[in-house]
Amino acid sequence: AAAAAGYEAALQPDQAPLRGGLEIMKELLPRLIGPQGSTLLEIEEACSASLIVDDTGAVTIYAPTHLQYQHAVAAVQEVEGRGLQAGHVYRVKVLRVVDFGAYVALPNGLPALLHISELSHSKIKEVREVVKEGDELDVLCKGRDAKGFVRLSRKDLLKNPDGSDVGLGPSEAAASAMAAAVAGGGSGNGTGDRAGGGSRRIGGHPRALTWQPPRQHQQEQ
Repeated sequence: AAAAAGYEAALQPDQAPLRGGLEIMKELLPRLIGPQGSTLLEIEEACSASLIVDDTGAVTIYAPTHLQYQHAVAAVQEVEGRGLQAGHVYRVKVLRVVDFGAYVALPNGLPALLHISELSHSKIKEVREVVKEGDELDVLCKGRDAKGFVRLSRKDLLKNPDGSDVGLGPSEAAASAMAAAVAGGGSGNGTGDRAGGGSRRIGGHPRALTWQPPRQHQQEQ
C-alpha cells in the first residue's frame, strides 16, 4: 500500500488515478445503462474507467488518469444531453403530438417536450394546427427547468402576430435565453478527487481510449 501511494505521489496531476462523480436525472438512467447494460459497458471500455450507477441518479466514476476521467464524464453528459446549450437554435423532428404540446427528437436523439404555449404567439386550440408527426422545425433551447428538463421554444423565433413589430429574432432570442439560463444556474461538470489510500479497483479495462468527446470538451482540455 505504501509503495502504491508513493507511486501515485510521483505521478503528474493529470496522470494520477481519479475518482468522482455526477448526478443525472433518474428518468434518464435506462438511457445511460442501455439494453442489458450495453451503453454503460461501452463507456467503461472506451474510457478505461469504472462507473457505478445507483437508482437515485448518482454516477460514481473511477479512472486511471485525469484525461480518462474527463472523457467518462463527457460521455455520461452526452447521453444525458448536457451538450445542448441555452441560446442555441436546433433543428428537431416531431415524434408525437399530444394535447399539451409535441415531443420532438433533439439532434442527439434525446426526446424533449415542446409545450403548446411555446409553439406560437397566438393561442391555438389544437397542436396539429401548427405541427404534426414527422415535421421538422427550428427551436430555441432556453436551458432547463427546475427538474432538469430541456426547455424549448418555437415562438421565440417568430414575428409578433400583428406583423408590425418583429419579436425576438434568433440572435436576440438566443441572448435572452442565455441570460435566463445563467441567472437560473446550470448543471456543473462532474467533480473528482485523487484516488488513493484504498484497495478499490480503479479502471481495469485494457482497451485503449477510443471514444471521442464532443468538440467543446476537446477544446477545454
